[in-house]
Amino acid sequence: FKSDRRNDDKNICDVCFEKKTRGRIDKWLEDTSKETIWMDELKDKNDGVALVTMKFELHDWLNGDMLNSMIVRNETFKRSILWVKNFILLLLSNLDVSEYFDVKEIERNIAELNVMLKSPLTPPEEKSKLGKKKGTFETLKRNIEKIKELIEKLRQSKWWEEPLNNKIITSGYQNTIEELAEMIKNEYEKIKSEFKVALLENFSFFPKYLAAEAYIGCKRNNESFDDFIKQIFFGSIMGTHWEEWIKKSSLNSKIDWNEEIIKWNNLTDSDIEFLSTLILQFLLRKNPSPARLRRIWDSTKEFFEDIKLDICDYAGIQESRRKRFYWENVKVKNTNENIPDGEYHDGDALFWADKDKIYLISYIKDLKAGKEFNLKESTGNGNVIASVVYTDNTKFEYYQPYISIIEPTPISWQFIIPAEYVPNLIDNVMKKYNENFKFVYGKLPLHIGVVIQNYKKPLYVGIKALRKIRRDVEGIEKLSIEEKPSKVREILKCQKIEESLNNTHKYYSLYWGNHSKGYKFYIKPEDGSIYCILNIDEIGEDEEINIIPNTFDFEFLDTNTRRNDIYYDGNNKWKRIIKLKSSRPYNLDNWEKFKKFKDLFGKENKNGVTRSTKLQKLISVIYDNWKAIANDESKINSNVEGIKAFLASSFINILDLKKDIGLADGIKDLFDIDKSKENDKLHAVLKEKMTLDNVQLFLDMFEFWHTTLKEA
Repeated sequence: FKSDRRNDDKNICDVCFEKKTRGRIDKWLEDTSKETIWMDELKDKNDGVALVTMKFELHDWLNGDMLNSMIVRNETFKRSILWVKNFILLLLSNLDVSEYFDVKEIERNIAELNVMLKSPLTPPEEKSKLGKKKGTFETLKRNIEKIKELIEKLRQSKWWEEPLNNKIITSGYQNTIEELAEMIKNEYEKIKSEFKVALLENFSFFPKYLAAEAYIGCKRNNESFDDFIKQIFFGSIMGTHWEEWIKKSSLNSKIDWNEEIIKWNNLTDSDIEFLSTLILQFLLRKNPSPARLRRIWDSTKEFFEDIKLDICDYAGIQESRRKRFYWENVKVKNTNENIPDGEYHDGDALFWADKDKIYLISYIKDLKAGKEFNLKESTGNGNVIASVVYTDNTKFEYYQPYISIIEPTPISWQFIIPAEYVPNLIDNVMKKYNENFKFVYGKLPLHIGVVIQNYKKPLYVGIKALRKIRRDVEGIEKLSIEEKPSKVREILKCQKIEESLNNTHKYYSLYWGNHSKGYKFYIKPEDGSIYCILNIDEIGEDEEINIIPNTFDFEFLDTNTRRNDIYYDGNNKWKRIIKLKSSRPYNLDNWEKFKKFKDLFGKENKNGVTRSTKLQKLISVIYDNWKAIANDESKINSNVEGIKAFLASSFINILDLKKDIGLADGIKDLFDIDKSKENDKLHAVLKEKMTLDNVQLFLDMFEFWHTTLKEA
């Protein structure tokens, strides 16, 4: 407003005023029922506005890494990996299968039996038994030779020719490639009671079972097995960070990168193990196709767009708060002329006149009928030129009390709302998150940052602080924490019936942690680590999973320099660098504790005495005795038990917890103390909970509700 330009530093040139300020007003006047442009309409009952950023950590989804934690089909990993590995060993490498059967040992047994059969010393009745035994070994040798012949034929054949031209014609078979593979299994069945071979025990023609679509396509186009591998292996890595990673491994020298062909005969055992894992992973995981990445991109963007569309519902802004009052044909005093277009004010109440309408563009709490406004010009001599009176019949229109700082993107959205509605917003956004992204909870983290300031403060200061509290993370894995699987199971309770019937979570909700079961996949090739990912239903409650939690941070800009407090430590899970705020941002699991704090200290107890006074006294004690040493680790180490005991006593005595049982139970909730603990032992258990993290949480809850929102 021109009325805000009190000195030369705030002067706005005519070009900027017409292109920026006036341009925004003109656009607003096109449809005044949409989002406001007036900060005065966003102030809450305490004159506070909240600048909010919501941001998804989407990098590892858009590069496809997190899709490695999802599967398209549910297979037994141990069996499937052996299918792929044994297929490569038997049909693609130069492995001499004789060593697996120990044919020389069989021939040696036959020779020994021949000697015994020809010996005159062998009793006649024994020769019959020895002859049968020799026959068994000879049959075994013939079966092995047949298996070897089949394997060799398969190695030399053109993979997709049908039928194969070979001398092995078996009744009922056309000798297609998969039928010959089946014949190997059948021949092995005849001998496995006598001679177990692990290589054949878990042999299968895996392309037909694990990649049917690619297999059928290659057959239809008369392509080779190398063409099949180009689809499922090279198609998954070329031009990505996977290619760069594999080129740094020993597998690099076994690949013709120009022709995209693997030199099968050059593979070592470790190469085959590594390659088999990658091939199976690319077959079972959800591939990062352009269509799937686009769905991810659209899903997160729609999440923010839906919130924007119904922002009043998500923030819990009641209908009465959305009324903008206006008067028509307001006359200049002592004339019959309508008030000129432009800006007017009466104290803190601001107005905008346009085309014979004058709008009240300030939120006024408890506006009562009969209230008269004397409209003064914001420029010139500031004389009163007209008056309007608010009555129960004053006309109004509904508007949206928020301002978008940026439009929603798939990554983030930044906007401004009245500060008092932030708690409602967090509640409902998290409810929507759990409904929309429950299957990837802990893998698609949402960060909510809130900057609260007085509505008259320069907005650019708040926006600079908002950019910082957005928290641009490098290395998302540094945010990982260990959590019990019950946390994810709790989130999954909001599944829809059809989702539950389809077992959707068995394909999406797979996690890694300290268990050693499940699919052994590489999640991020850069770290070179293999993870055991397992369906959440199969992870024991005594085990832990790795998740990246949703987080919440806030800052109250009581001074412009407070924005300098918002710096994050990339080496400490991206927490605040300043020690007294080093617990921020908080995992949104703690939000329930924040709400509990307000319930405890924002209301009156049974005696009608507010707890606010007691709380203020306790906070002073904490600041005097804990914050003073928070930056001095030597004092903590030398006197930590004394400080803990003193603070525990302060909680009990100042808050009168022995008499106020309801408050005592609430404090137990805040500090995760078992409620069954007797109150006469409360000092001992409280003392153990007086850690720096817990005390900082208590201080931050006070900071949020009392200092920032003035609700406690």
